[in-house]
Amino acid sequence: MKKGVSPVIATVILLTLTILLGFIIFSSSSKFIAELSPPADCPEVVFEAGLYQENNKLFLEIDNTGNINIAGIELSADNQLGSIETTKLAAATPMGESSSKEITNFDIPQNAKIIARAQIIQNGKLVTCTNEKIIEYKIIPSSTKSLV
Repeated sequence: MKKGVSPVIATVILLTLTILLGFIIFSSSSKFIAELSPPADCPEVVFEAGLYQENNKLFLEIDNTGNINIAGIELSADNQLGSIETTKLAAATPMGESSSKEITNFDIPQNAKIIARAQIIQNGKLVTCTNEKIIEYKIIPSSTKSLV
C-alpha cells in the first residue's frame, strides 16, 4: 500500500499554484509597466498658454485651439541650474474654448524656462502629451491681461 498524492491531484495542484503565482506577478507589476510606457504623442492637441499675475496671484490661461478636450496642464520650470519644479493642474478646457486657473504652490525661479504640456483623457486614463509649449511669465496689469 503506497501513500502519496495521485498524479492527477498533483497536476491540478501544480497548475493551480502556477496560475496563482502568475496572477500575483501580473497584478503587482502592471502598474509599474504602465509607468514605463512612453508618453502619449498627441498631434491633435493644439493649445496656447500664458502666465499672468493679478493681485499677487498667479494664473494660467489656456486657449484650446485643437480638436480634443484638454483635461489638465502640467507645468515645469527649469532654472538652468538643473533644478526642475513640476506641478499638475486640473484645468479642463473643452475644444475651441479658453479657461483660466489660479496656480498655487508653484515657485517660478528667476529666468526660468517654463514648459506647459497638455493632459488628456485617453482610454479612460489621464495621460500627459509630449508636445509642449514654452511660455514666458510676465506681470501683466489685470486690465490688459492676454495670452503671453
